[in-house]
Amino acid sequence: MTRNTLMIIAGLAFAPLSASAQVRAANSILRGQIQALSAAGFSGMAEVQMPQAPATARTLSVSAQVDETAEALASLSRAAQTNVVLIGATVRTLGFDFDDGPFPARGIERQPSAGGLRFFAVTTFRGNPEIIIEEFDKARQELRSYLITSNGNLVAAAMTRKISGKFQAEKIPTSEAQTGCRNLLEFWTRYYRDNLKNA
Repeated sequence: MTRNTLMIIAGLAFAPLSASAQVRAANSILRGQIQALSAAGFSGMAEVQMPQAPATARTLSVSAQVDETAEALASLSRAAQTNVVLIGATVRTLGFDFDDGPFPARGIERQPSAGGLRFFAVTTFRGNPEIIIEEFDKARQELRSYLITSNGNLVAAAMTRKISGKFQAEKIPTSEAQTGCRNLLEFWTRYYRDNLKNA
């Protein structure tokens, strides 16, 4: 092999790799470079094992956040001792098979927000505890309600308004309700940190 051929092969072997190529196939690319160098007469090249990437900080952060949310909701559920009245049209829209009358729920004292009020309630209407978080917007005169699991996943959402003296509720698609639910869940997690975590 001529010297020029060796220089070209070596140059190709050490050519810069794009970040996406490194991420997608770093091990196979490196193996190909080693084989090209070996074929060109360079000896002593051994296989390089790619180490397993540790869990990223983001993955750990998301996991910690989920754990704290579940911890917060469990603590808030225990602290919800006040009898509260939930709107029949709302709970029916959230999926409860409920006729008119008092809907059994316990809650935490309502909390003011910049433009209204926030509510946290727990019900055992269907046997197991279920969590409903709500936010009332005074300017729009509407109540947004979210039925969530014990670790904060959204199950169903409803928007309730009073029209001609009667409550009317409509379902909010979960895709549209995710942001509002997440923001309200963050508020109640902060409430837990500030008022219940070290109590």
